[in-house]
Amino acid sequence: MPKYQVLPLEGWKSLRAFNVYHVLMLGYKMIPAHITKSYETFLEEFDKSEDSEKEKTLREAAAFVPLEQSELDDITAFCCDSNGIPFTRANTSKMKPEEIIEIIVTVCMEISKIKLYALSDEQKKN
Repeated sequence: MPKYQVLPLEGWKSLRAFNVYHVLMLGYKMIPAHITKSYETFLEEFDKSEDSEKEKTLREAAAFVPLEQSELDDITAFCCDSNGIPFTRANTSKMKPEEIIEIIVTVCMEISKIKLYALSDEQKKN
């Protein structure tokens, strides 16, 4: 699988991508292995896991949680091909599922670094 580049997560569209990330995470949390956990606990466990484990979780979420076309567009718009050109619906409509999942995982890994409720490392130092 090719490595993709993630565009800066800025503007209203980045908020939509962030929302879609949480659609995937909440959908994945609903599987029997995680259903008894609170969403906060589920996210804390995810945040503490190694990147390889996060990628595995995100691949499973992308494979099992249904997304609307507009949600897929919101995520894939933040990913570029090897020439630096962002993906659009025209590109993704011709891709294999594993290629689309790889793009979703790549963008979601970047989104997972956004911490809204936790103190940043810089804030902890102060």
